[in-house]
Amino acid sequence: MGIAEFDDVVPFANQPEVAAAIISRDPNNNLLHTGIYFKTAENRVCILHLGWENSVLTAGHWRQGRRLWAAPPVAQERLDGIAARCELILDGFRESRTFPYGFGYPDAEIDRTTGRCVSGEGARGLTCSTFVLAVFKTQGILLIDEANWPTRKRADLRFVRFVRRIVARGPSPKIHLRIVRRLERGVQKGRIRFRPEEIIAAMRFTMPATFDDVYDEAFKIRSLLPKK
Repeated sequence: MGIAEFDDVVPFANQPEVAAAIISRDPNNNLLHTGIYFKTAENRVCILHLGWENSVLTAGHWRQGRRLWAAPPVAQERLDGIAARCELILDGFRESRTFPYGFGYPDAEIDRTTGRCVSGEGARGLTCSTFVLAVFKTQGILLIDEANWPTRKRADLRFVRFVRRIVARGPSPKIHLRIVRRLERGVQKGRIRFRPEEIIAAMRFTMPATFDDVYDEAFKIRSLLPKK
């Protein structure tokens, strides 16, 4: 199964896998953040992640600090498809410069042809965690049992308020606060916030992993990336 490894101990670049999920803690705000580690056709190692609204980023923008990676136990050809999908998503974003952020998953997903985010009725956008879930899902890799996940309204509202304080201090606060209000509405409507450490933890279990499967492993992931 996909055991999480520190990249500075077991470098992803030296492994046969061509796609994996990655997690790190942002030293500026102590939030955990996840994305996708992948290798291009030229065997160049890249990271693709959703940082915020209209912000699909590559390795050059990745947070500093130690990071863990883990790959699901699937055939190499399916991971090849994930790597190719990452390049498609990046190409699509460079053309459109738009990618919504929100608690829309699983009603929001990634179009397999264009690589763009398609939101269903009453749903808008992905987060860093559901971006990873949605990309893997385009290859038929269901990392988690979505219907099994609980809503954690009180904790998720605390998270949204923390994000509100961060963006209020940053540039263009009015624009970003509109996105925060969208997140808050999503929580109030019962939208589920899948957490970065849960995505990495899921790699270790038979897919799709349940919440009970990943609970203890997710706690371990958090402890391996302690707050500063």
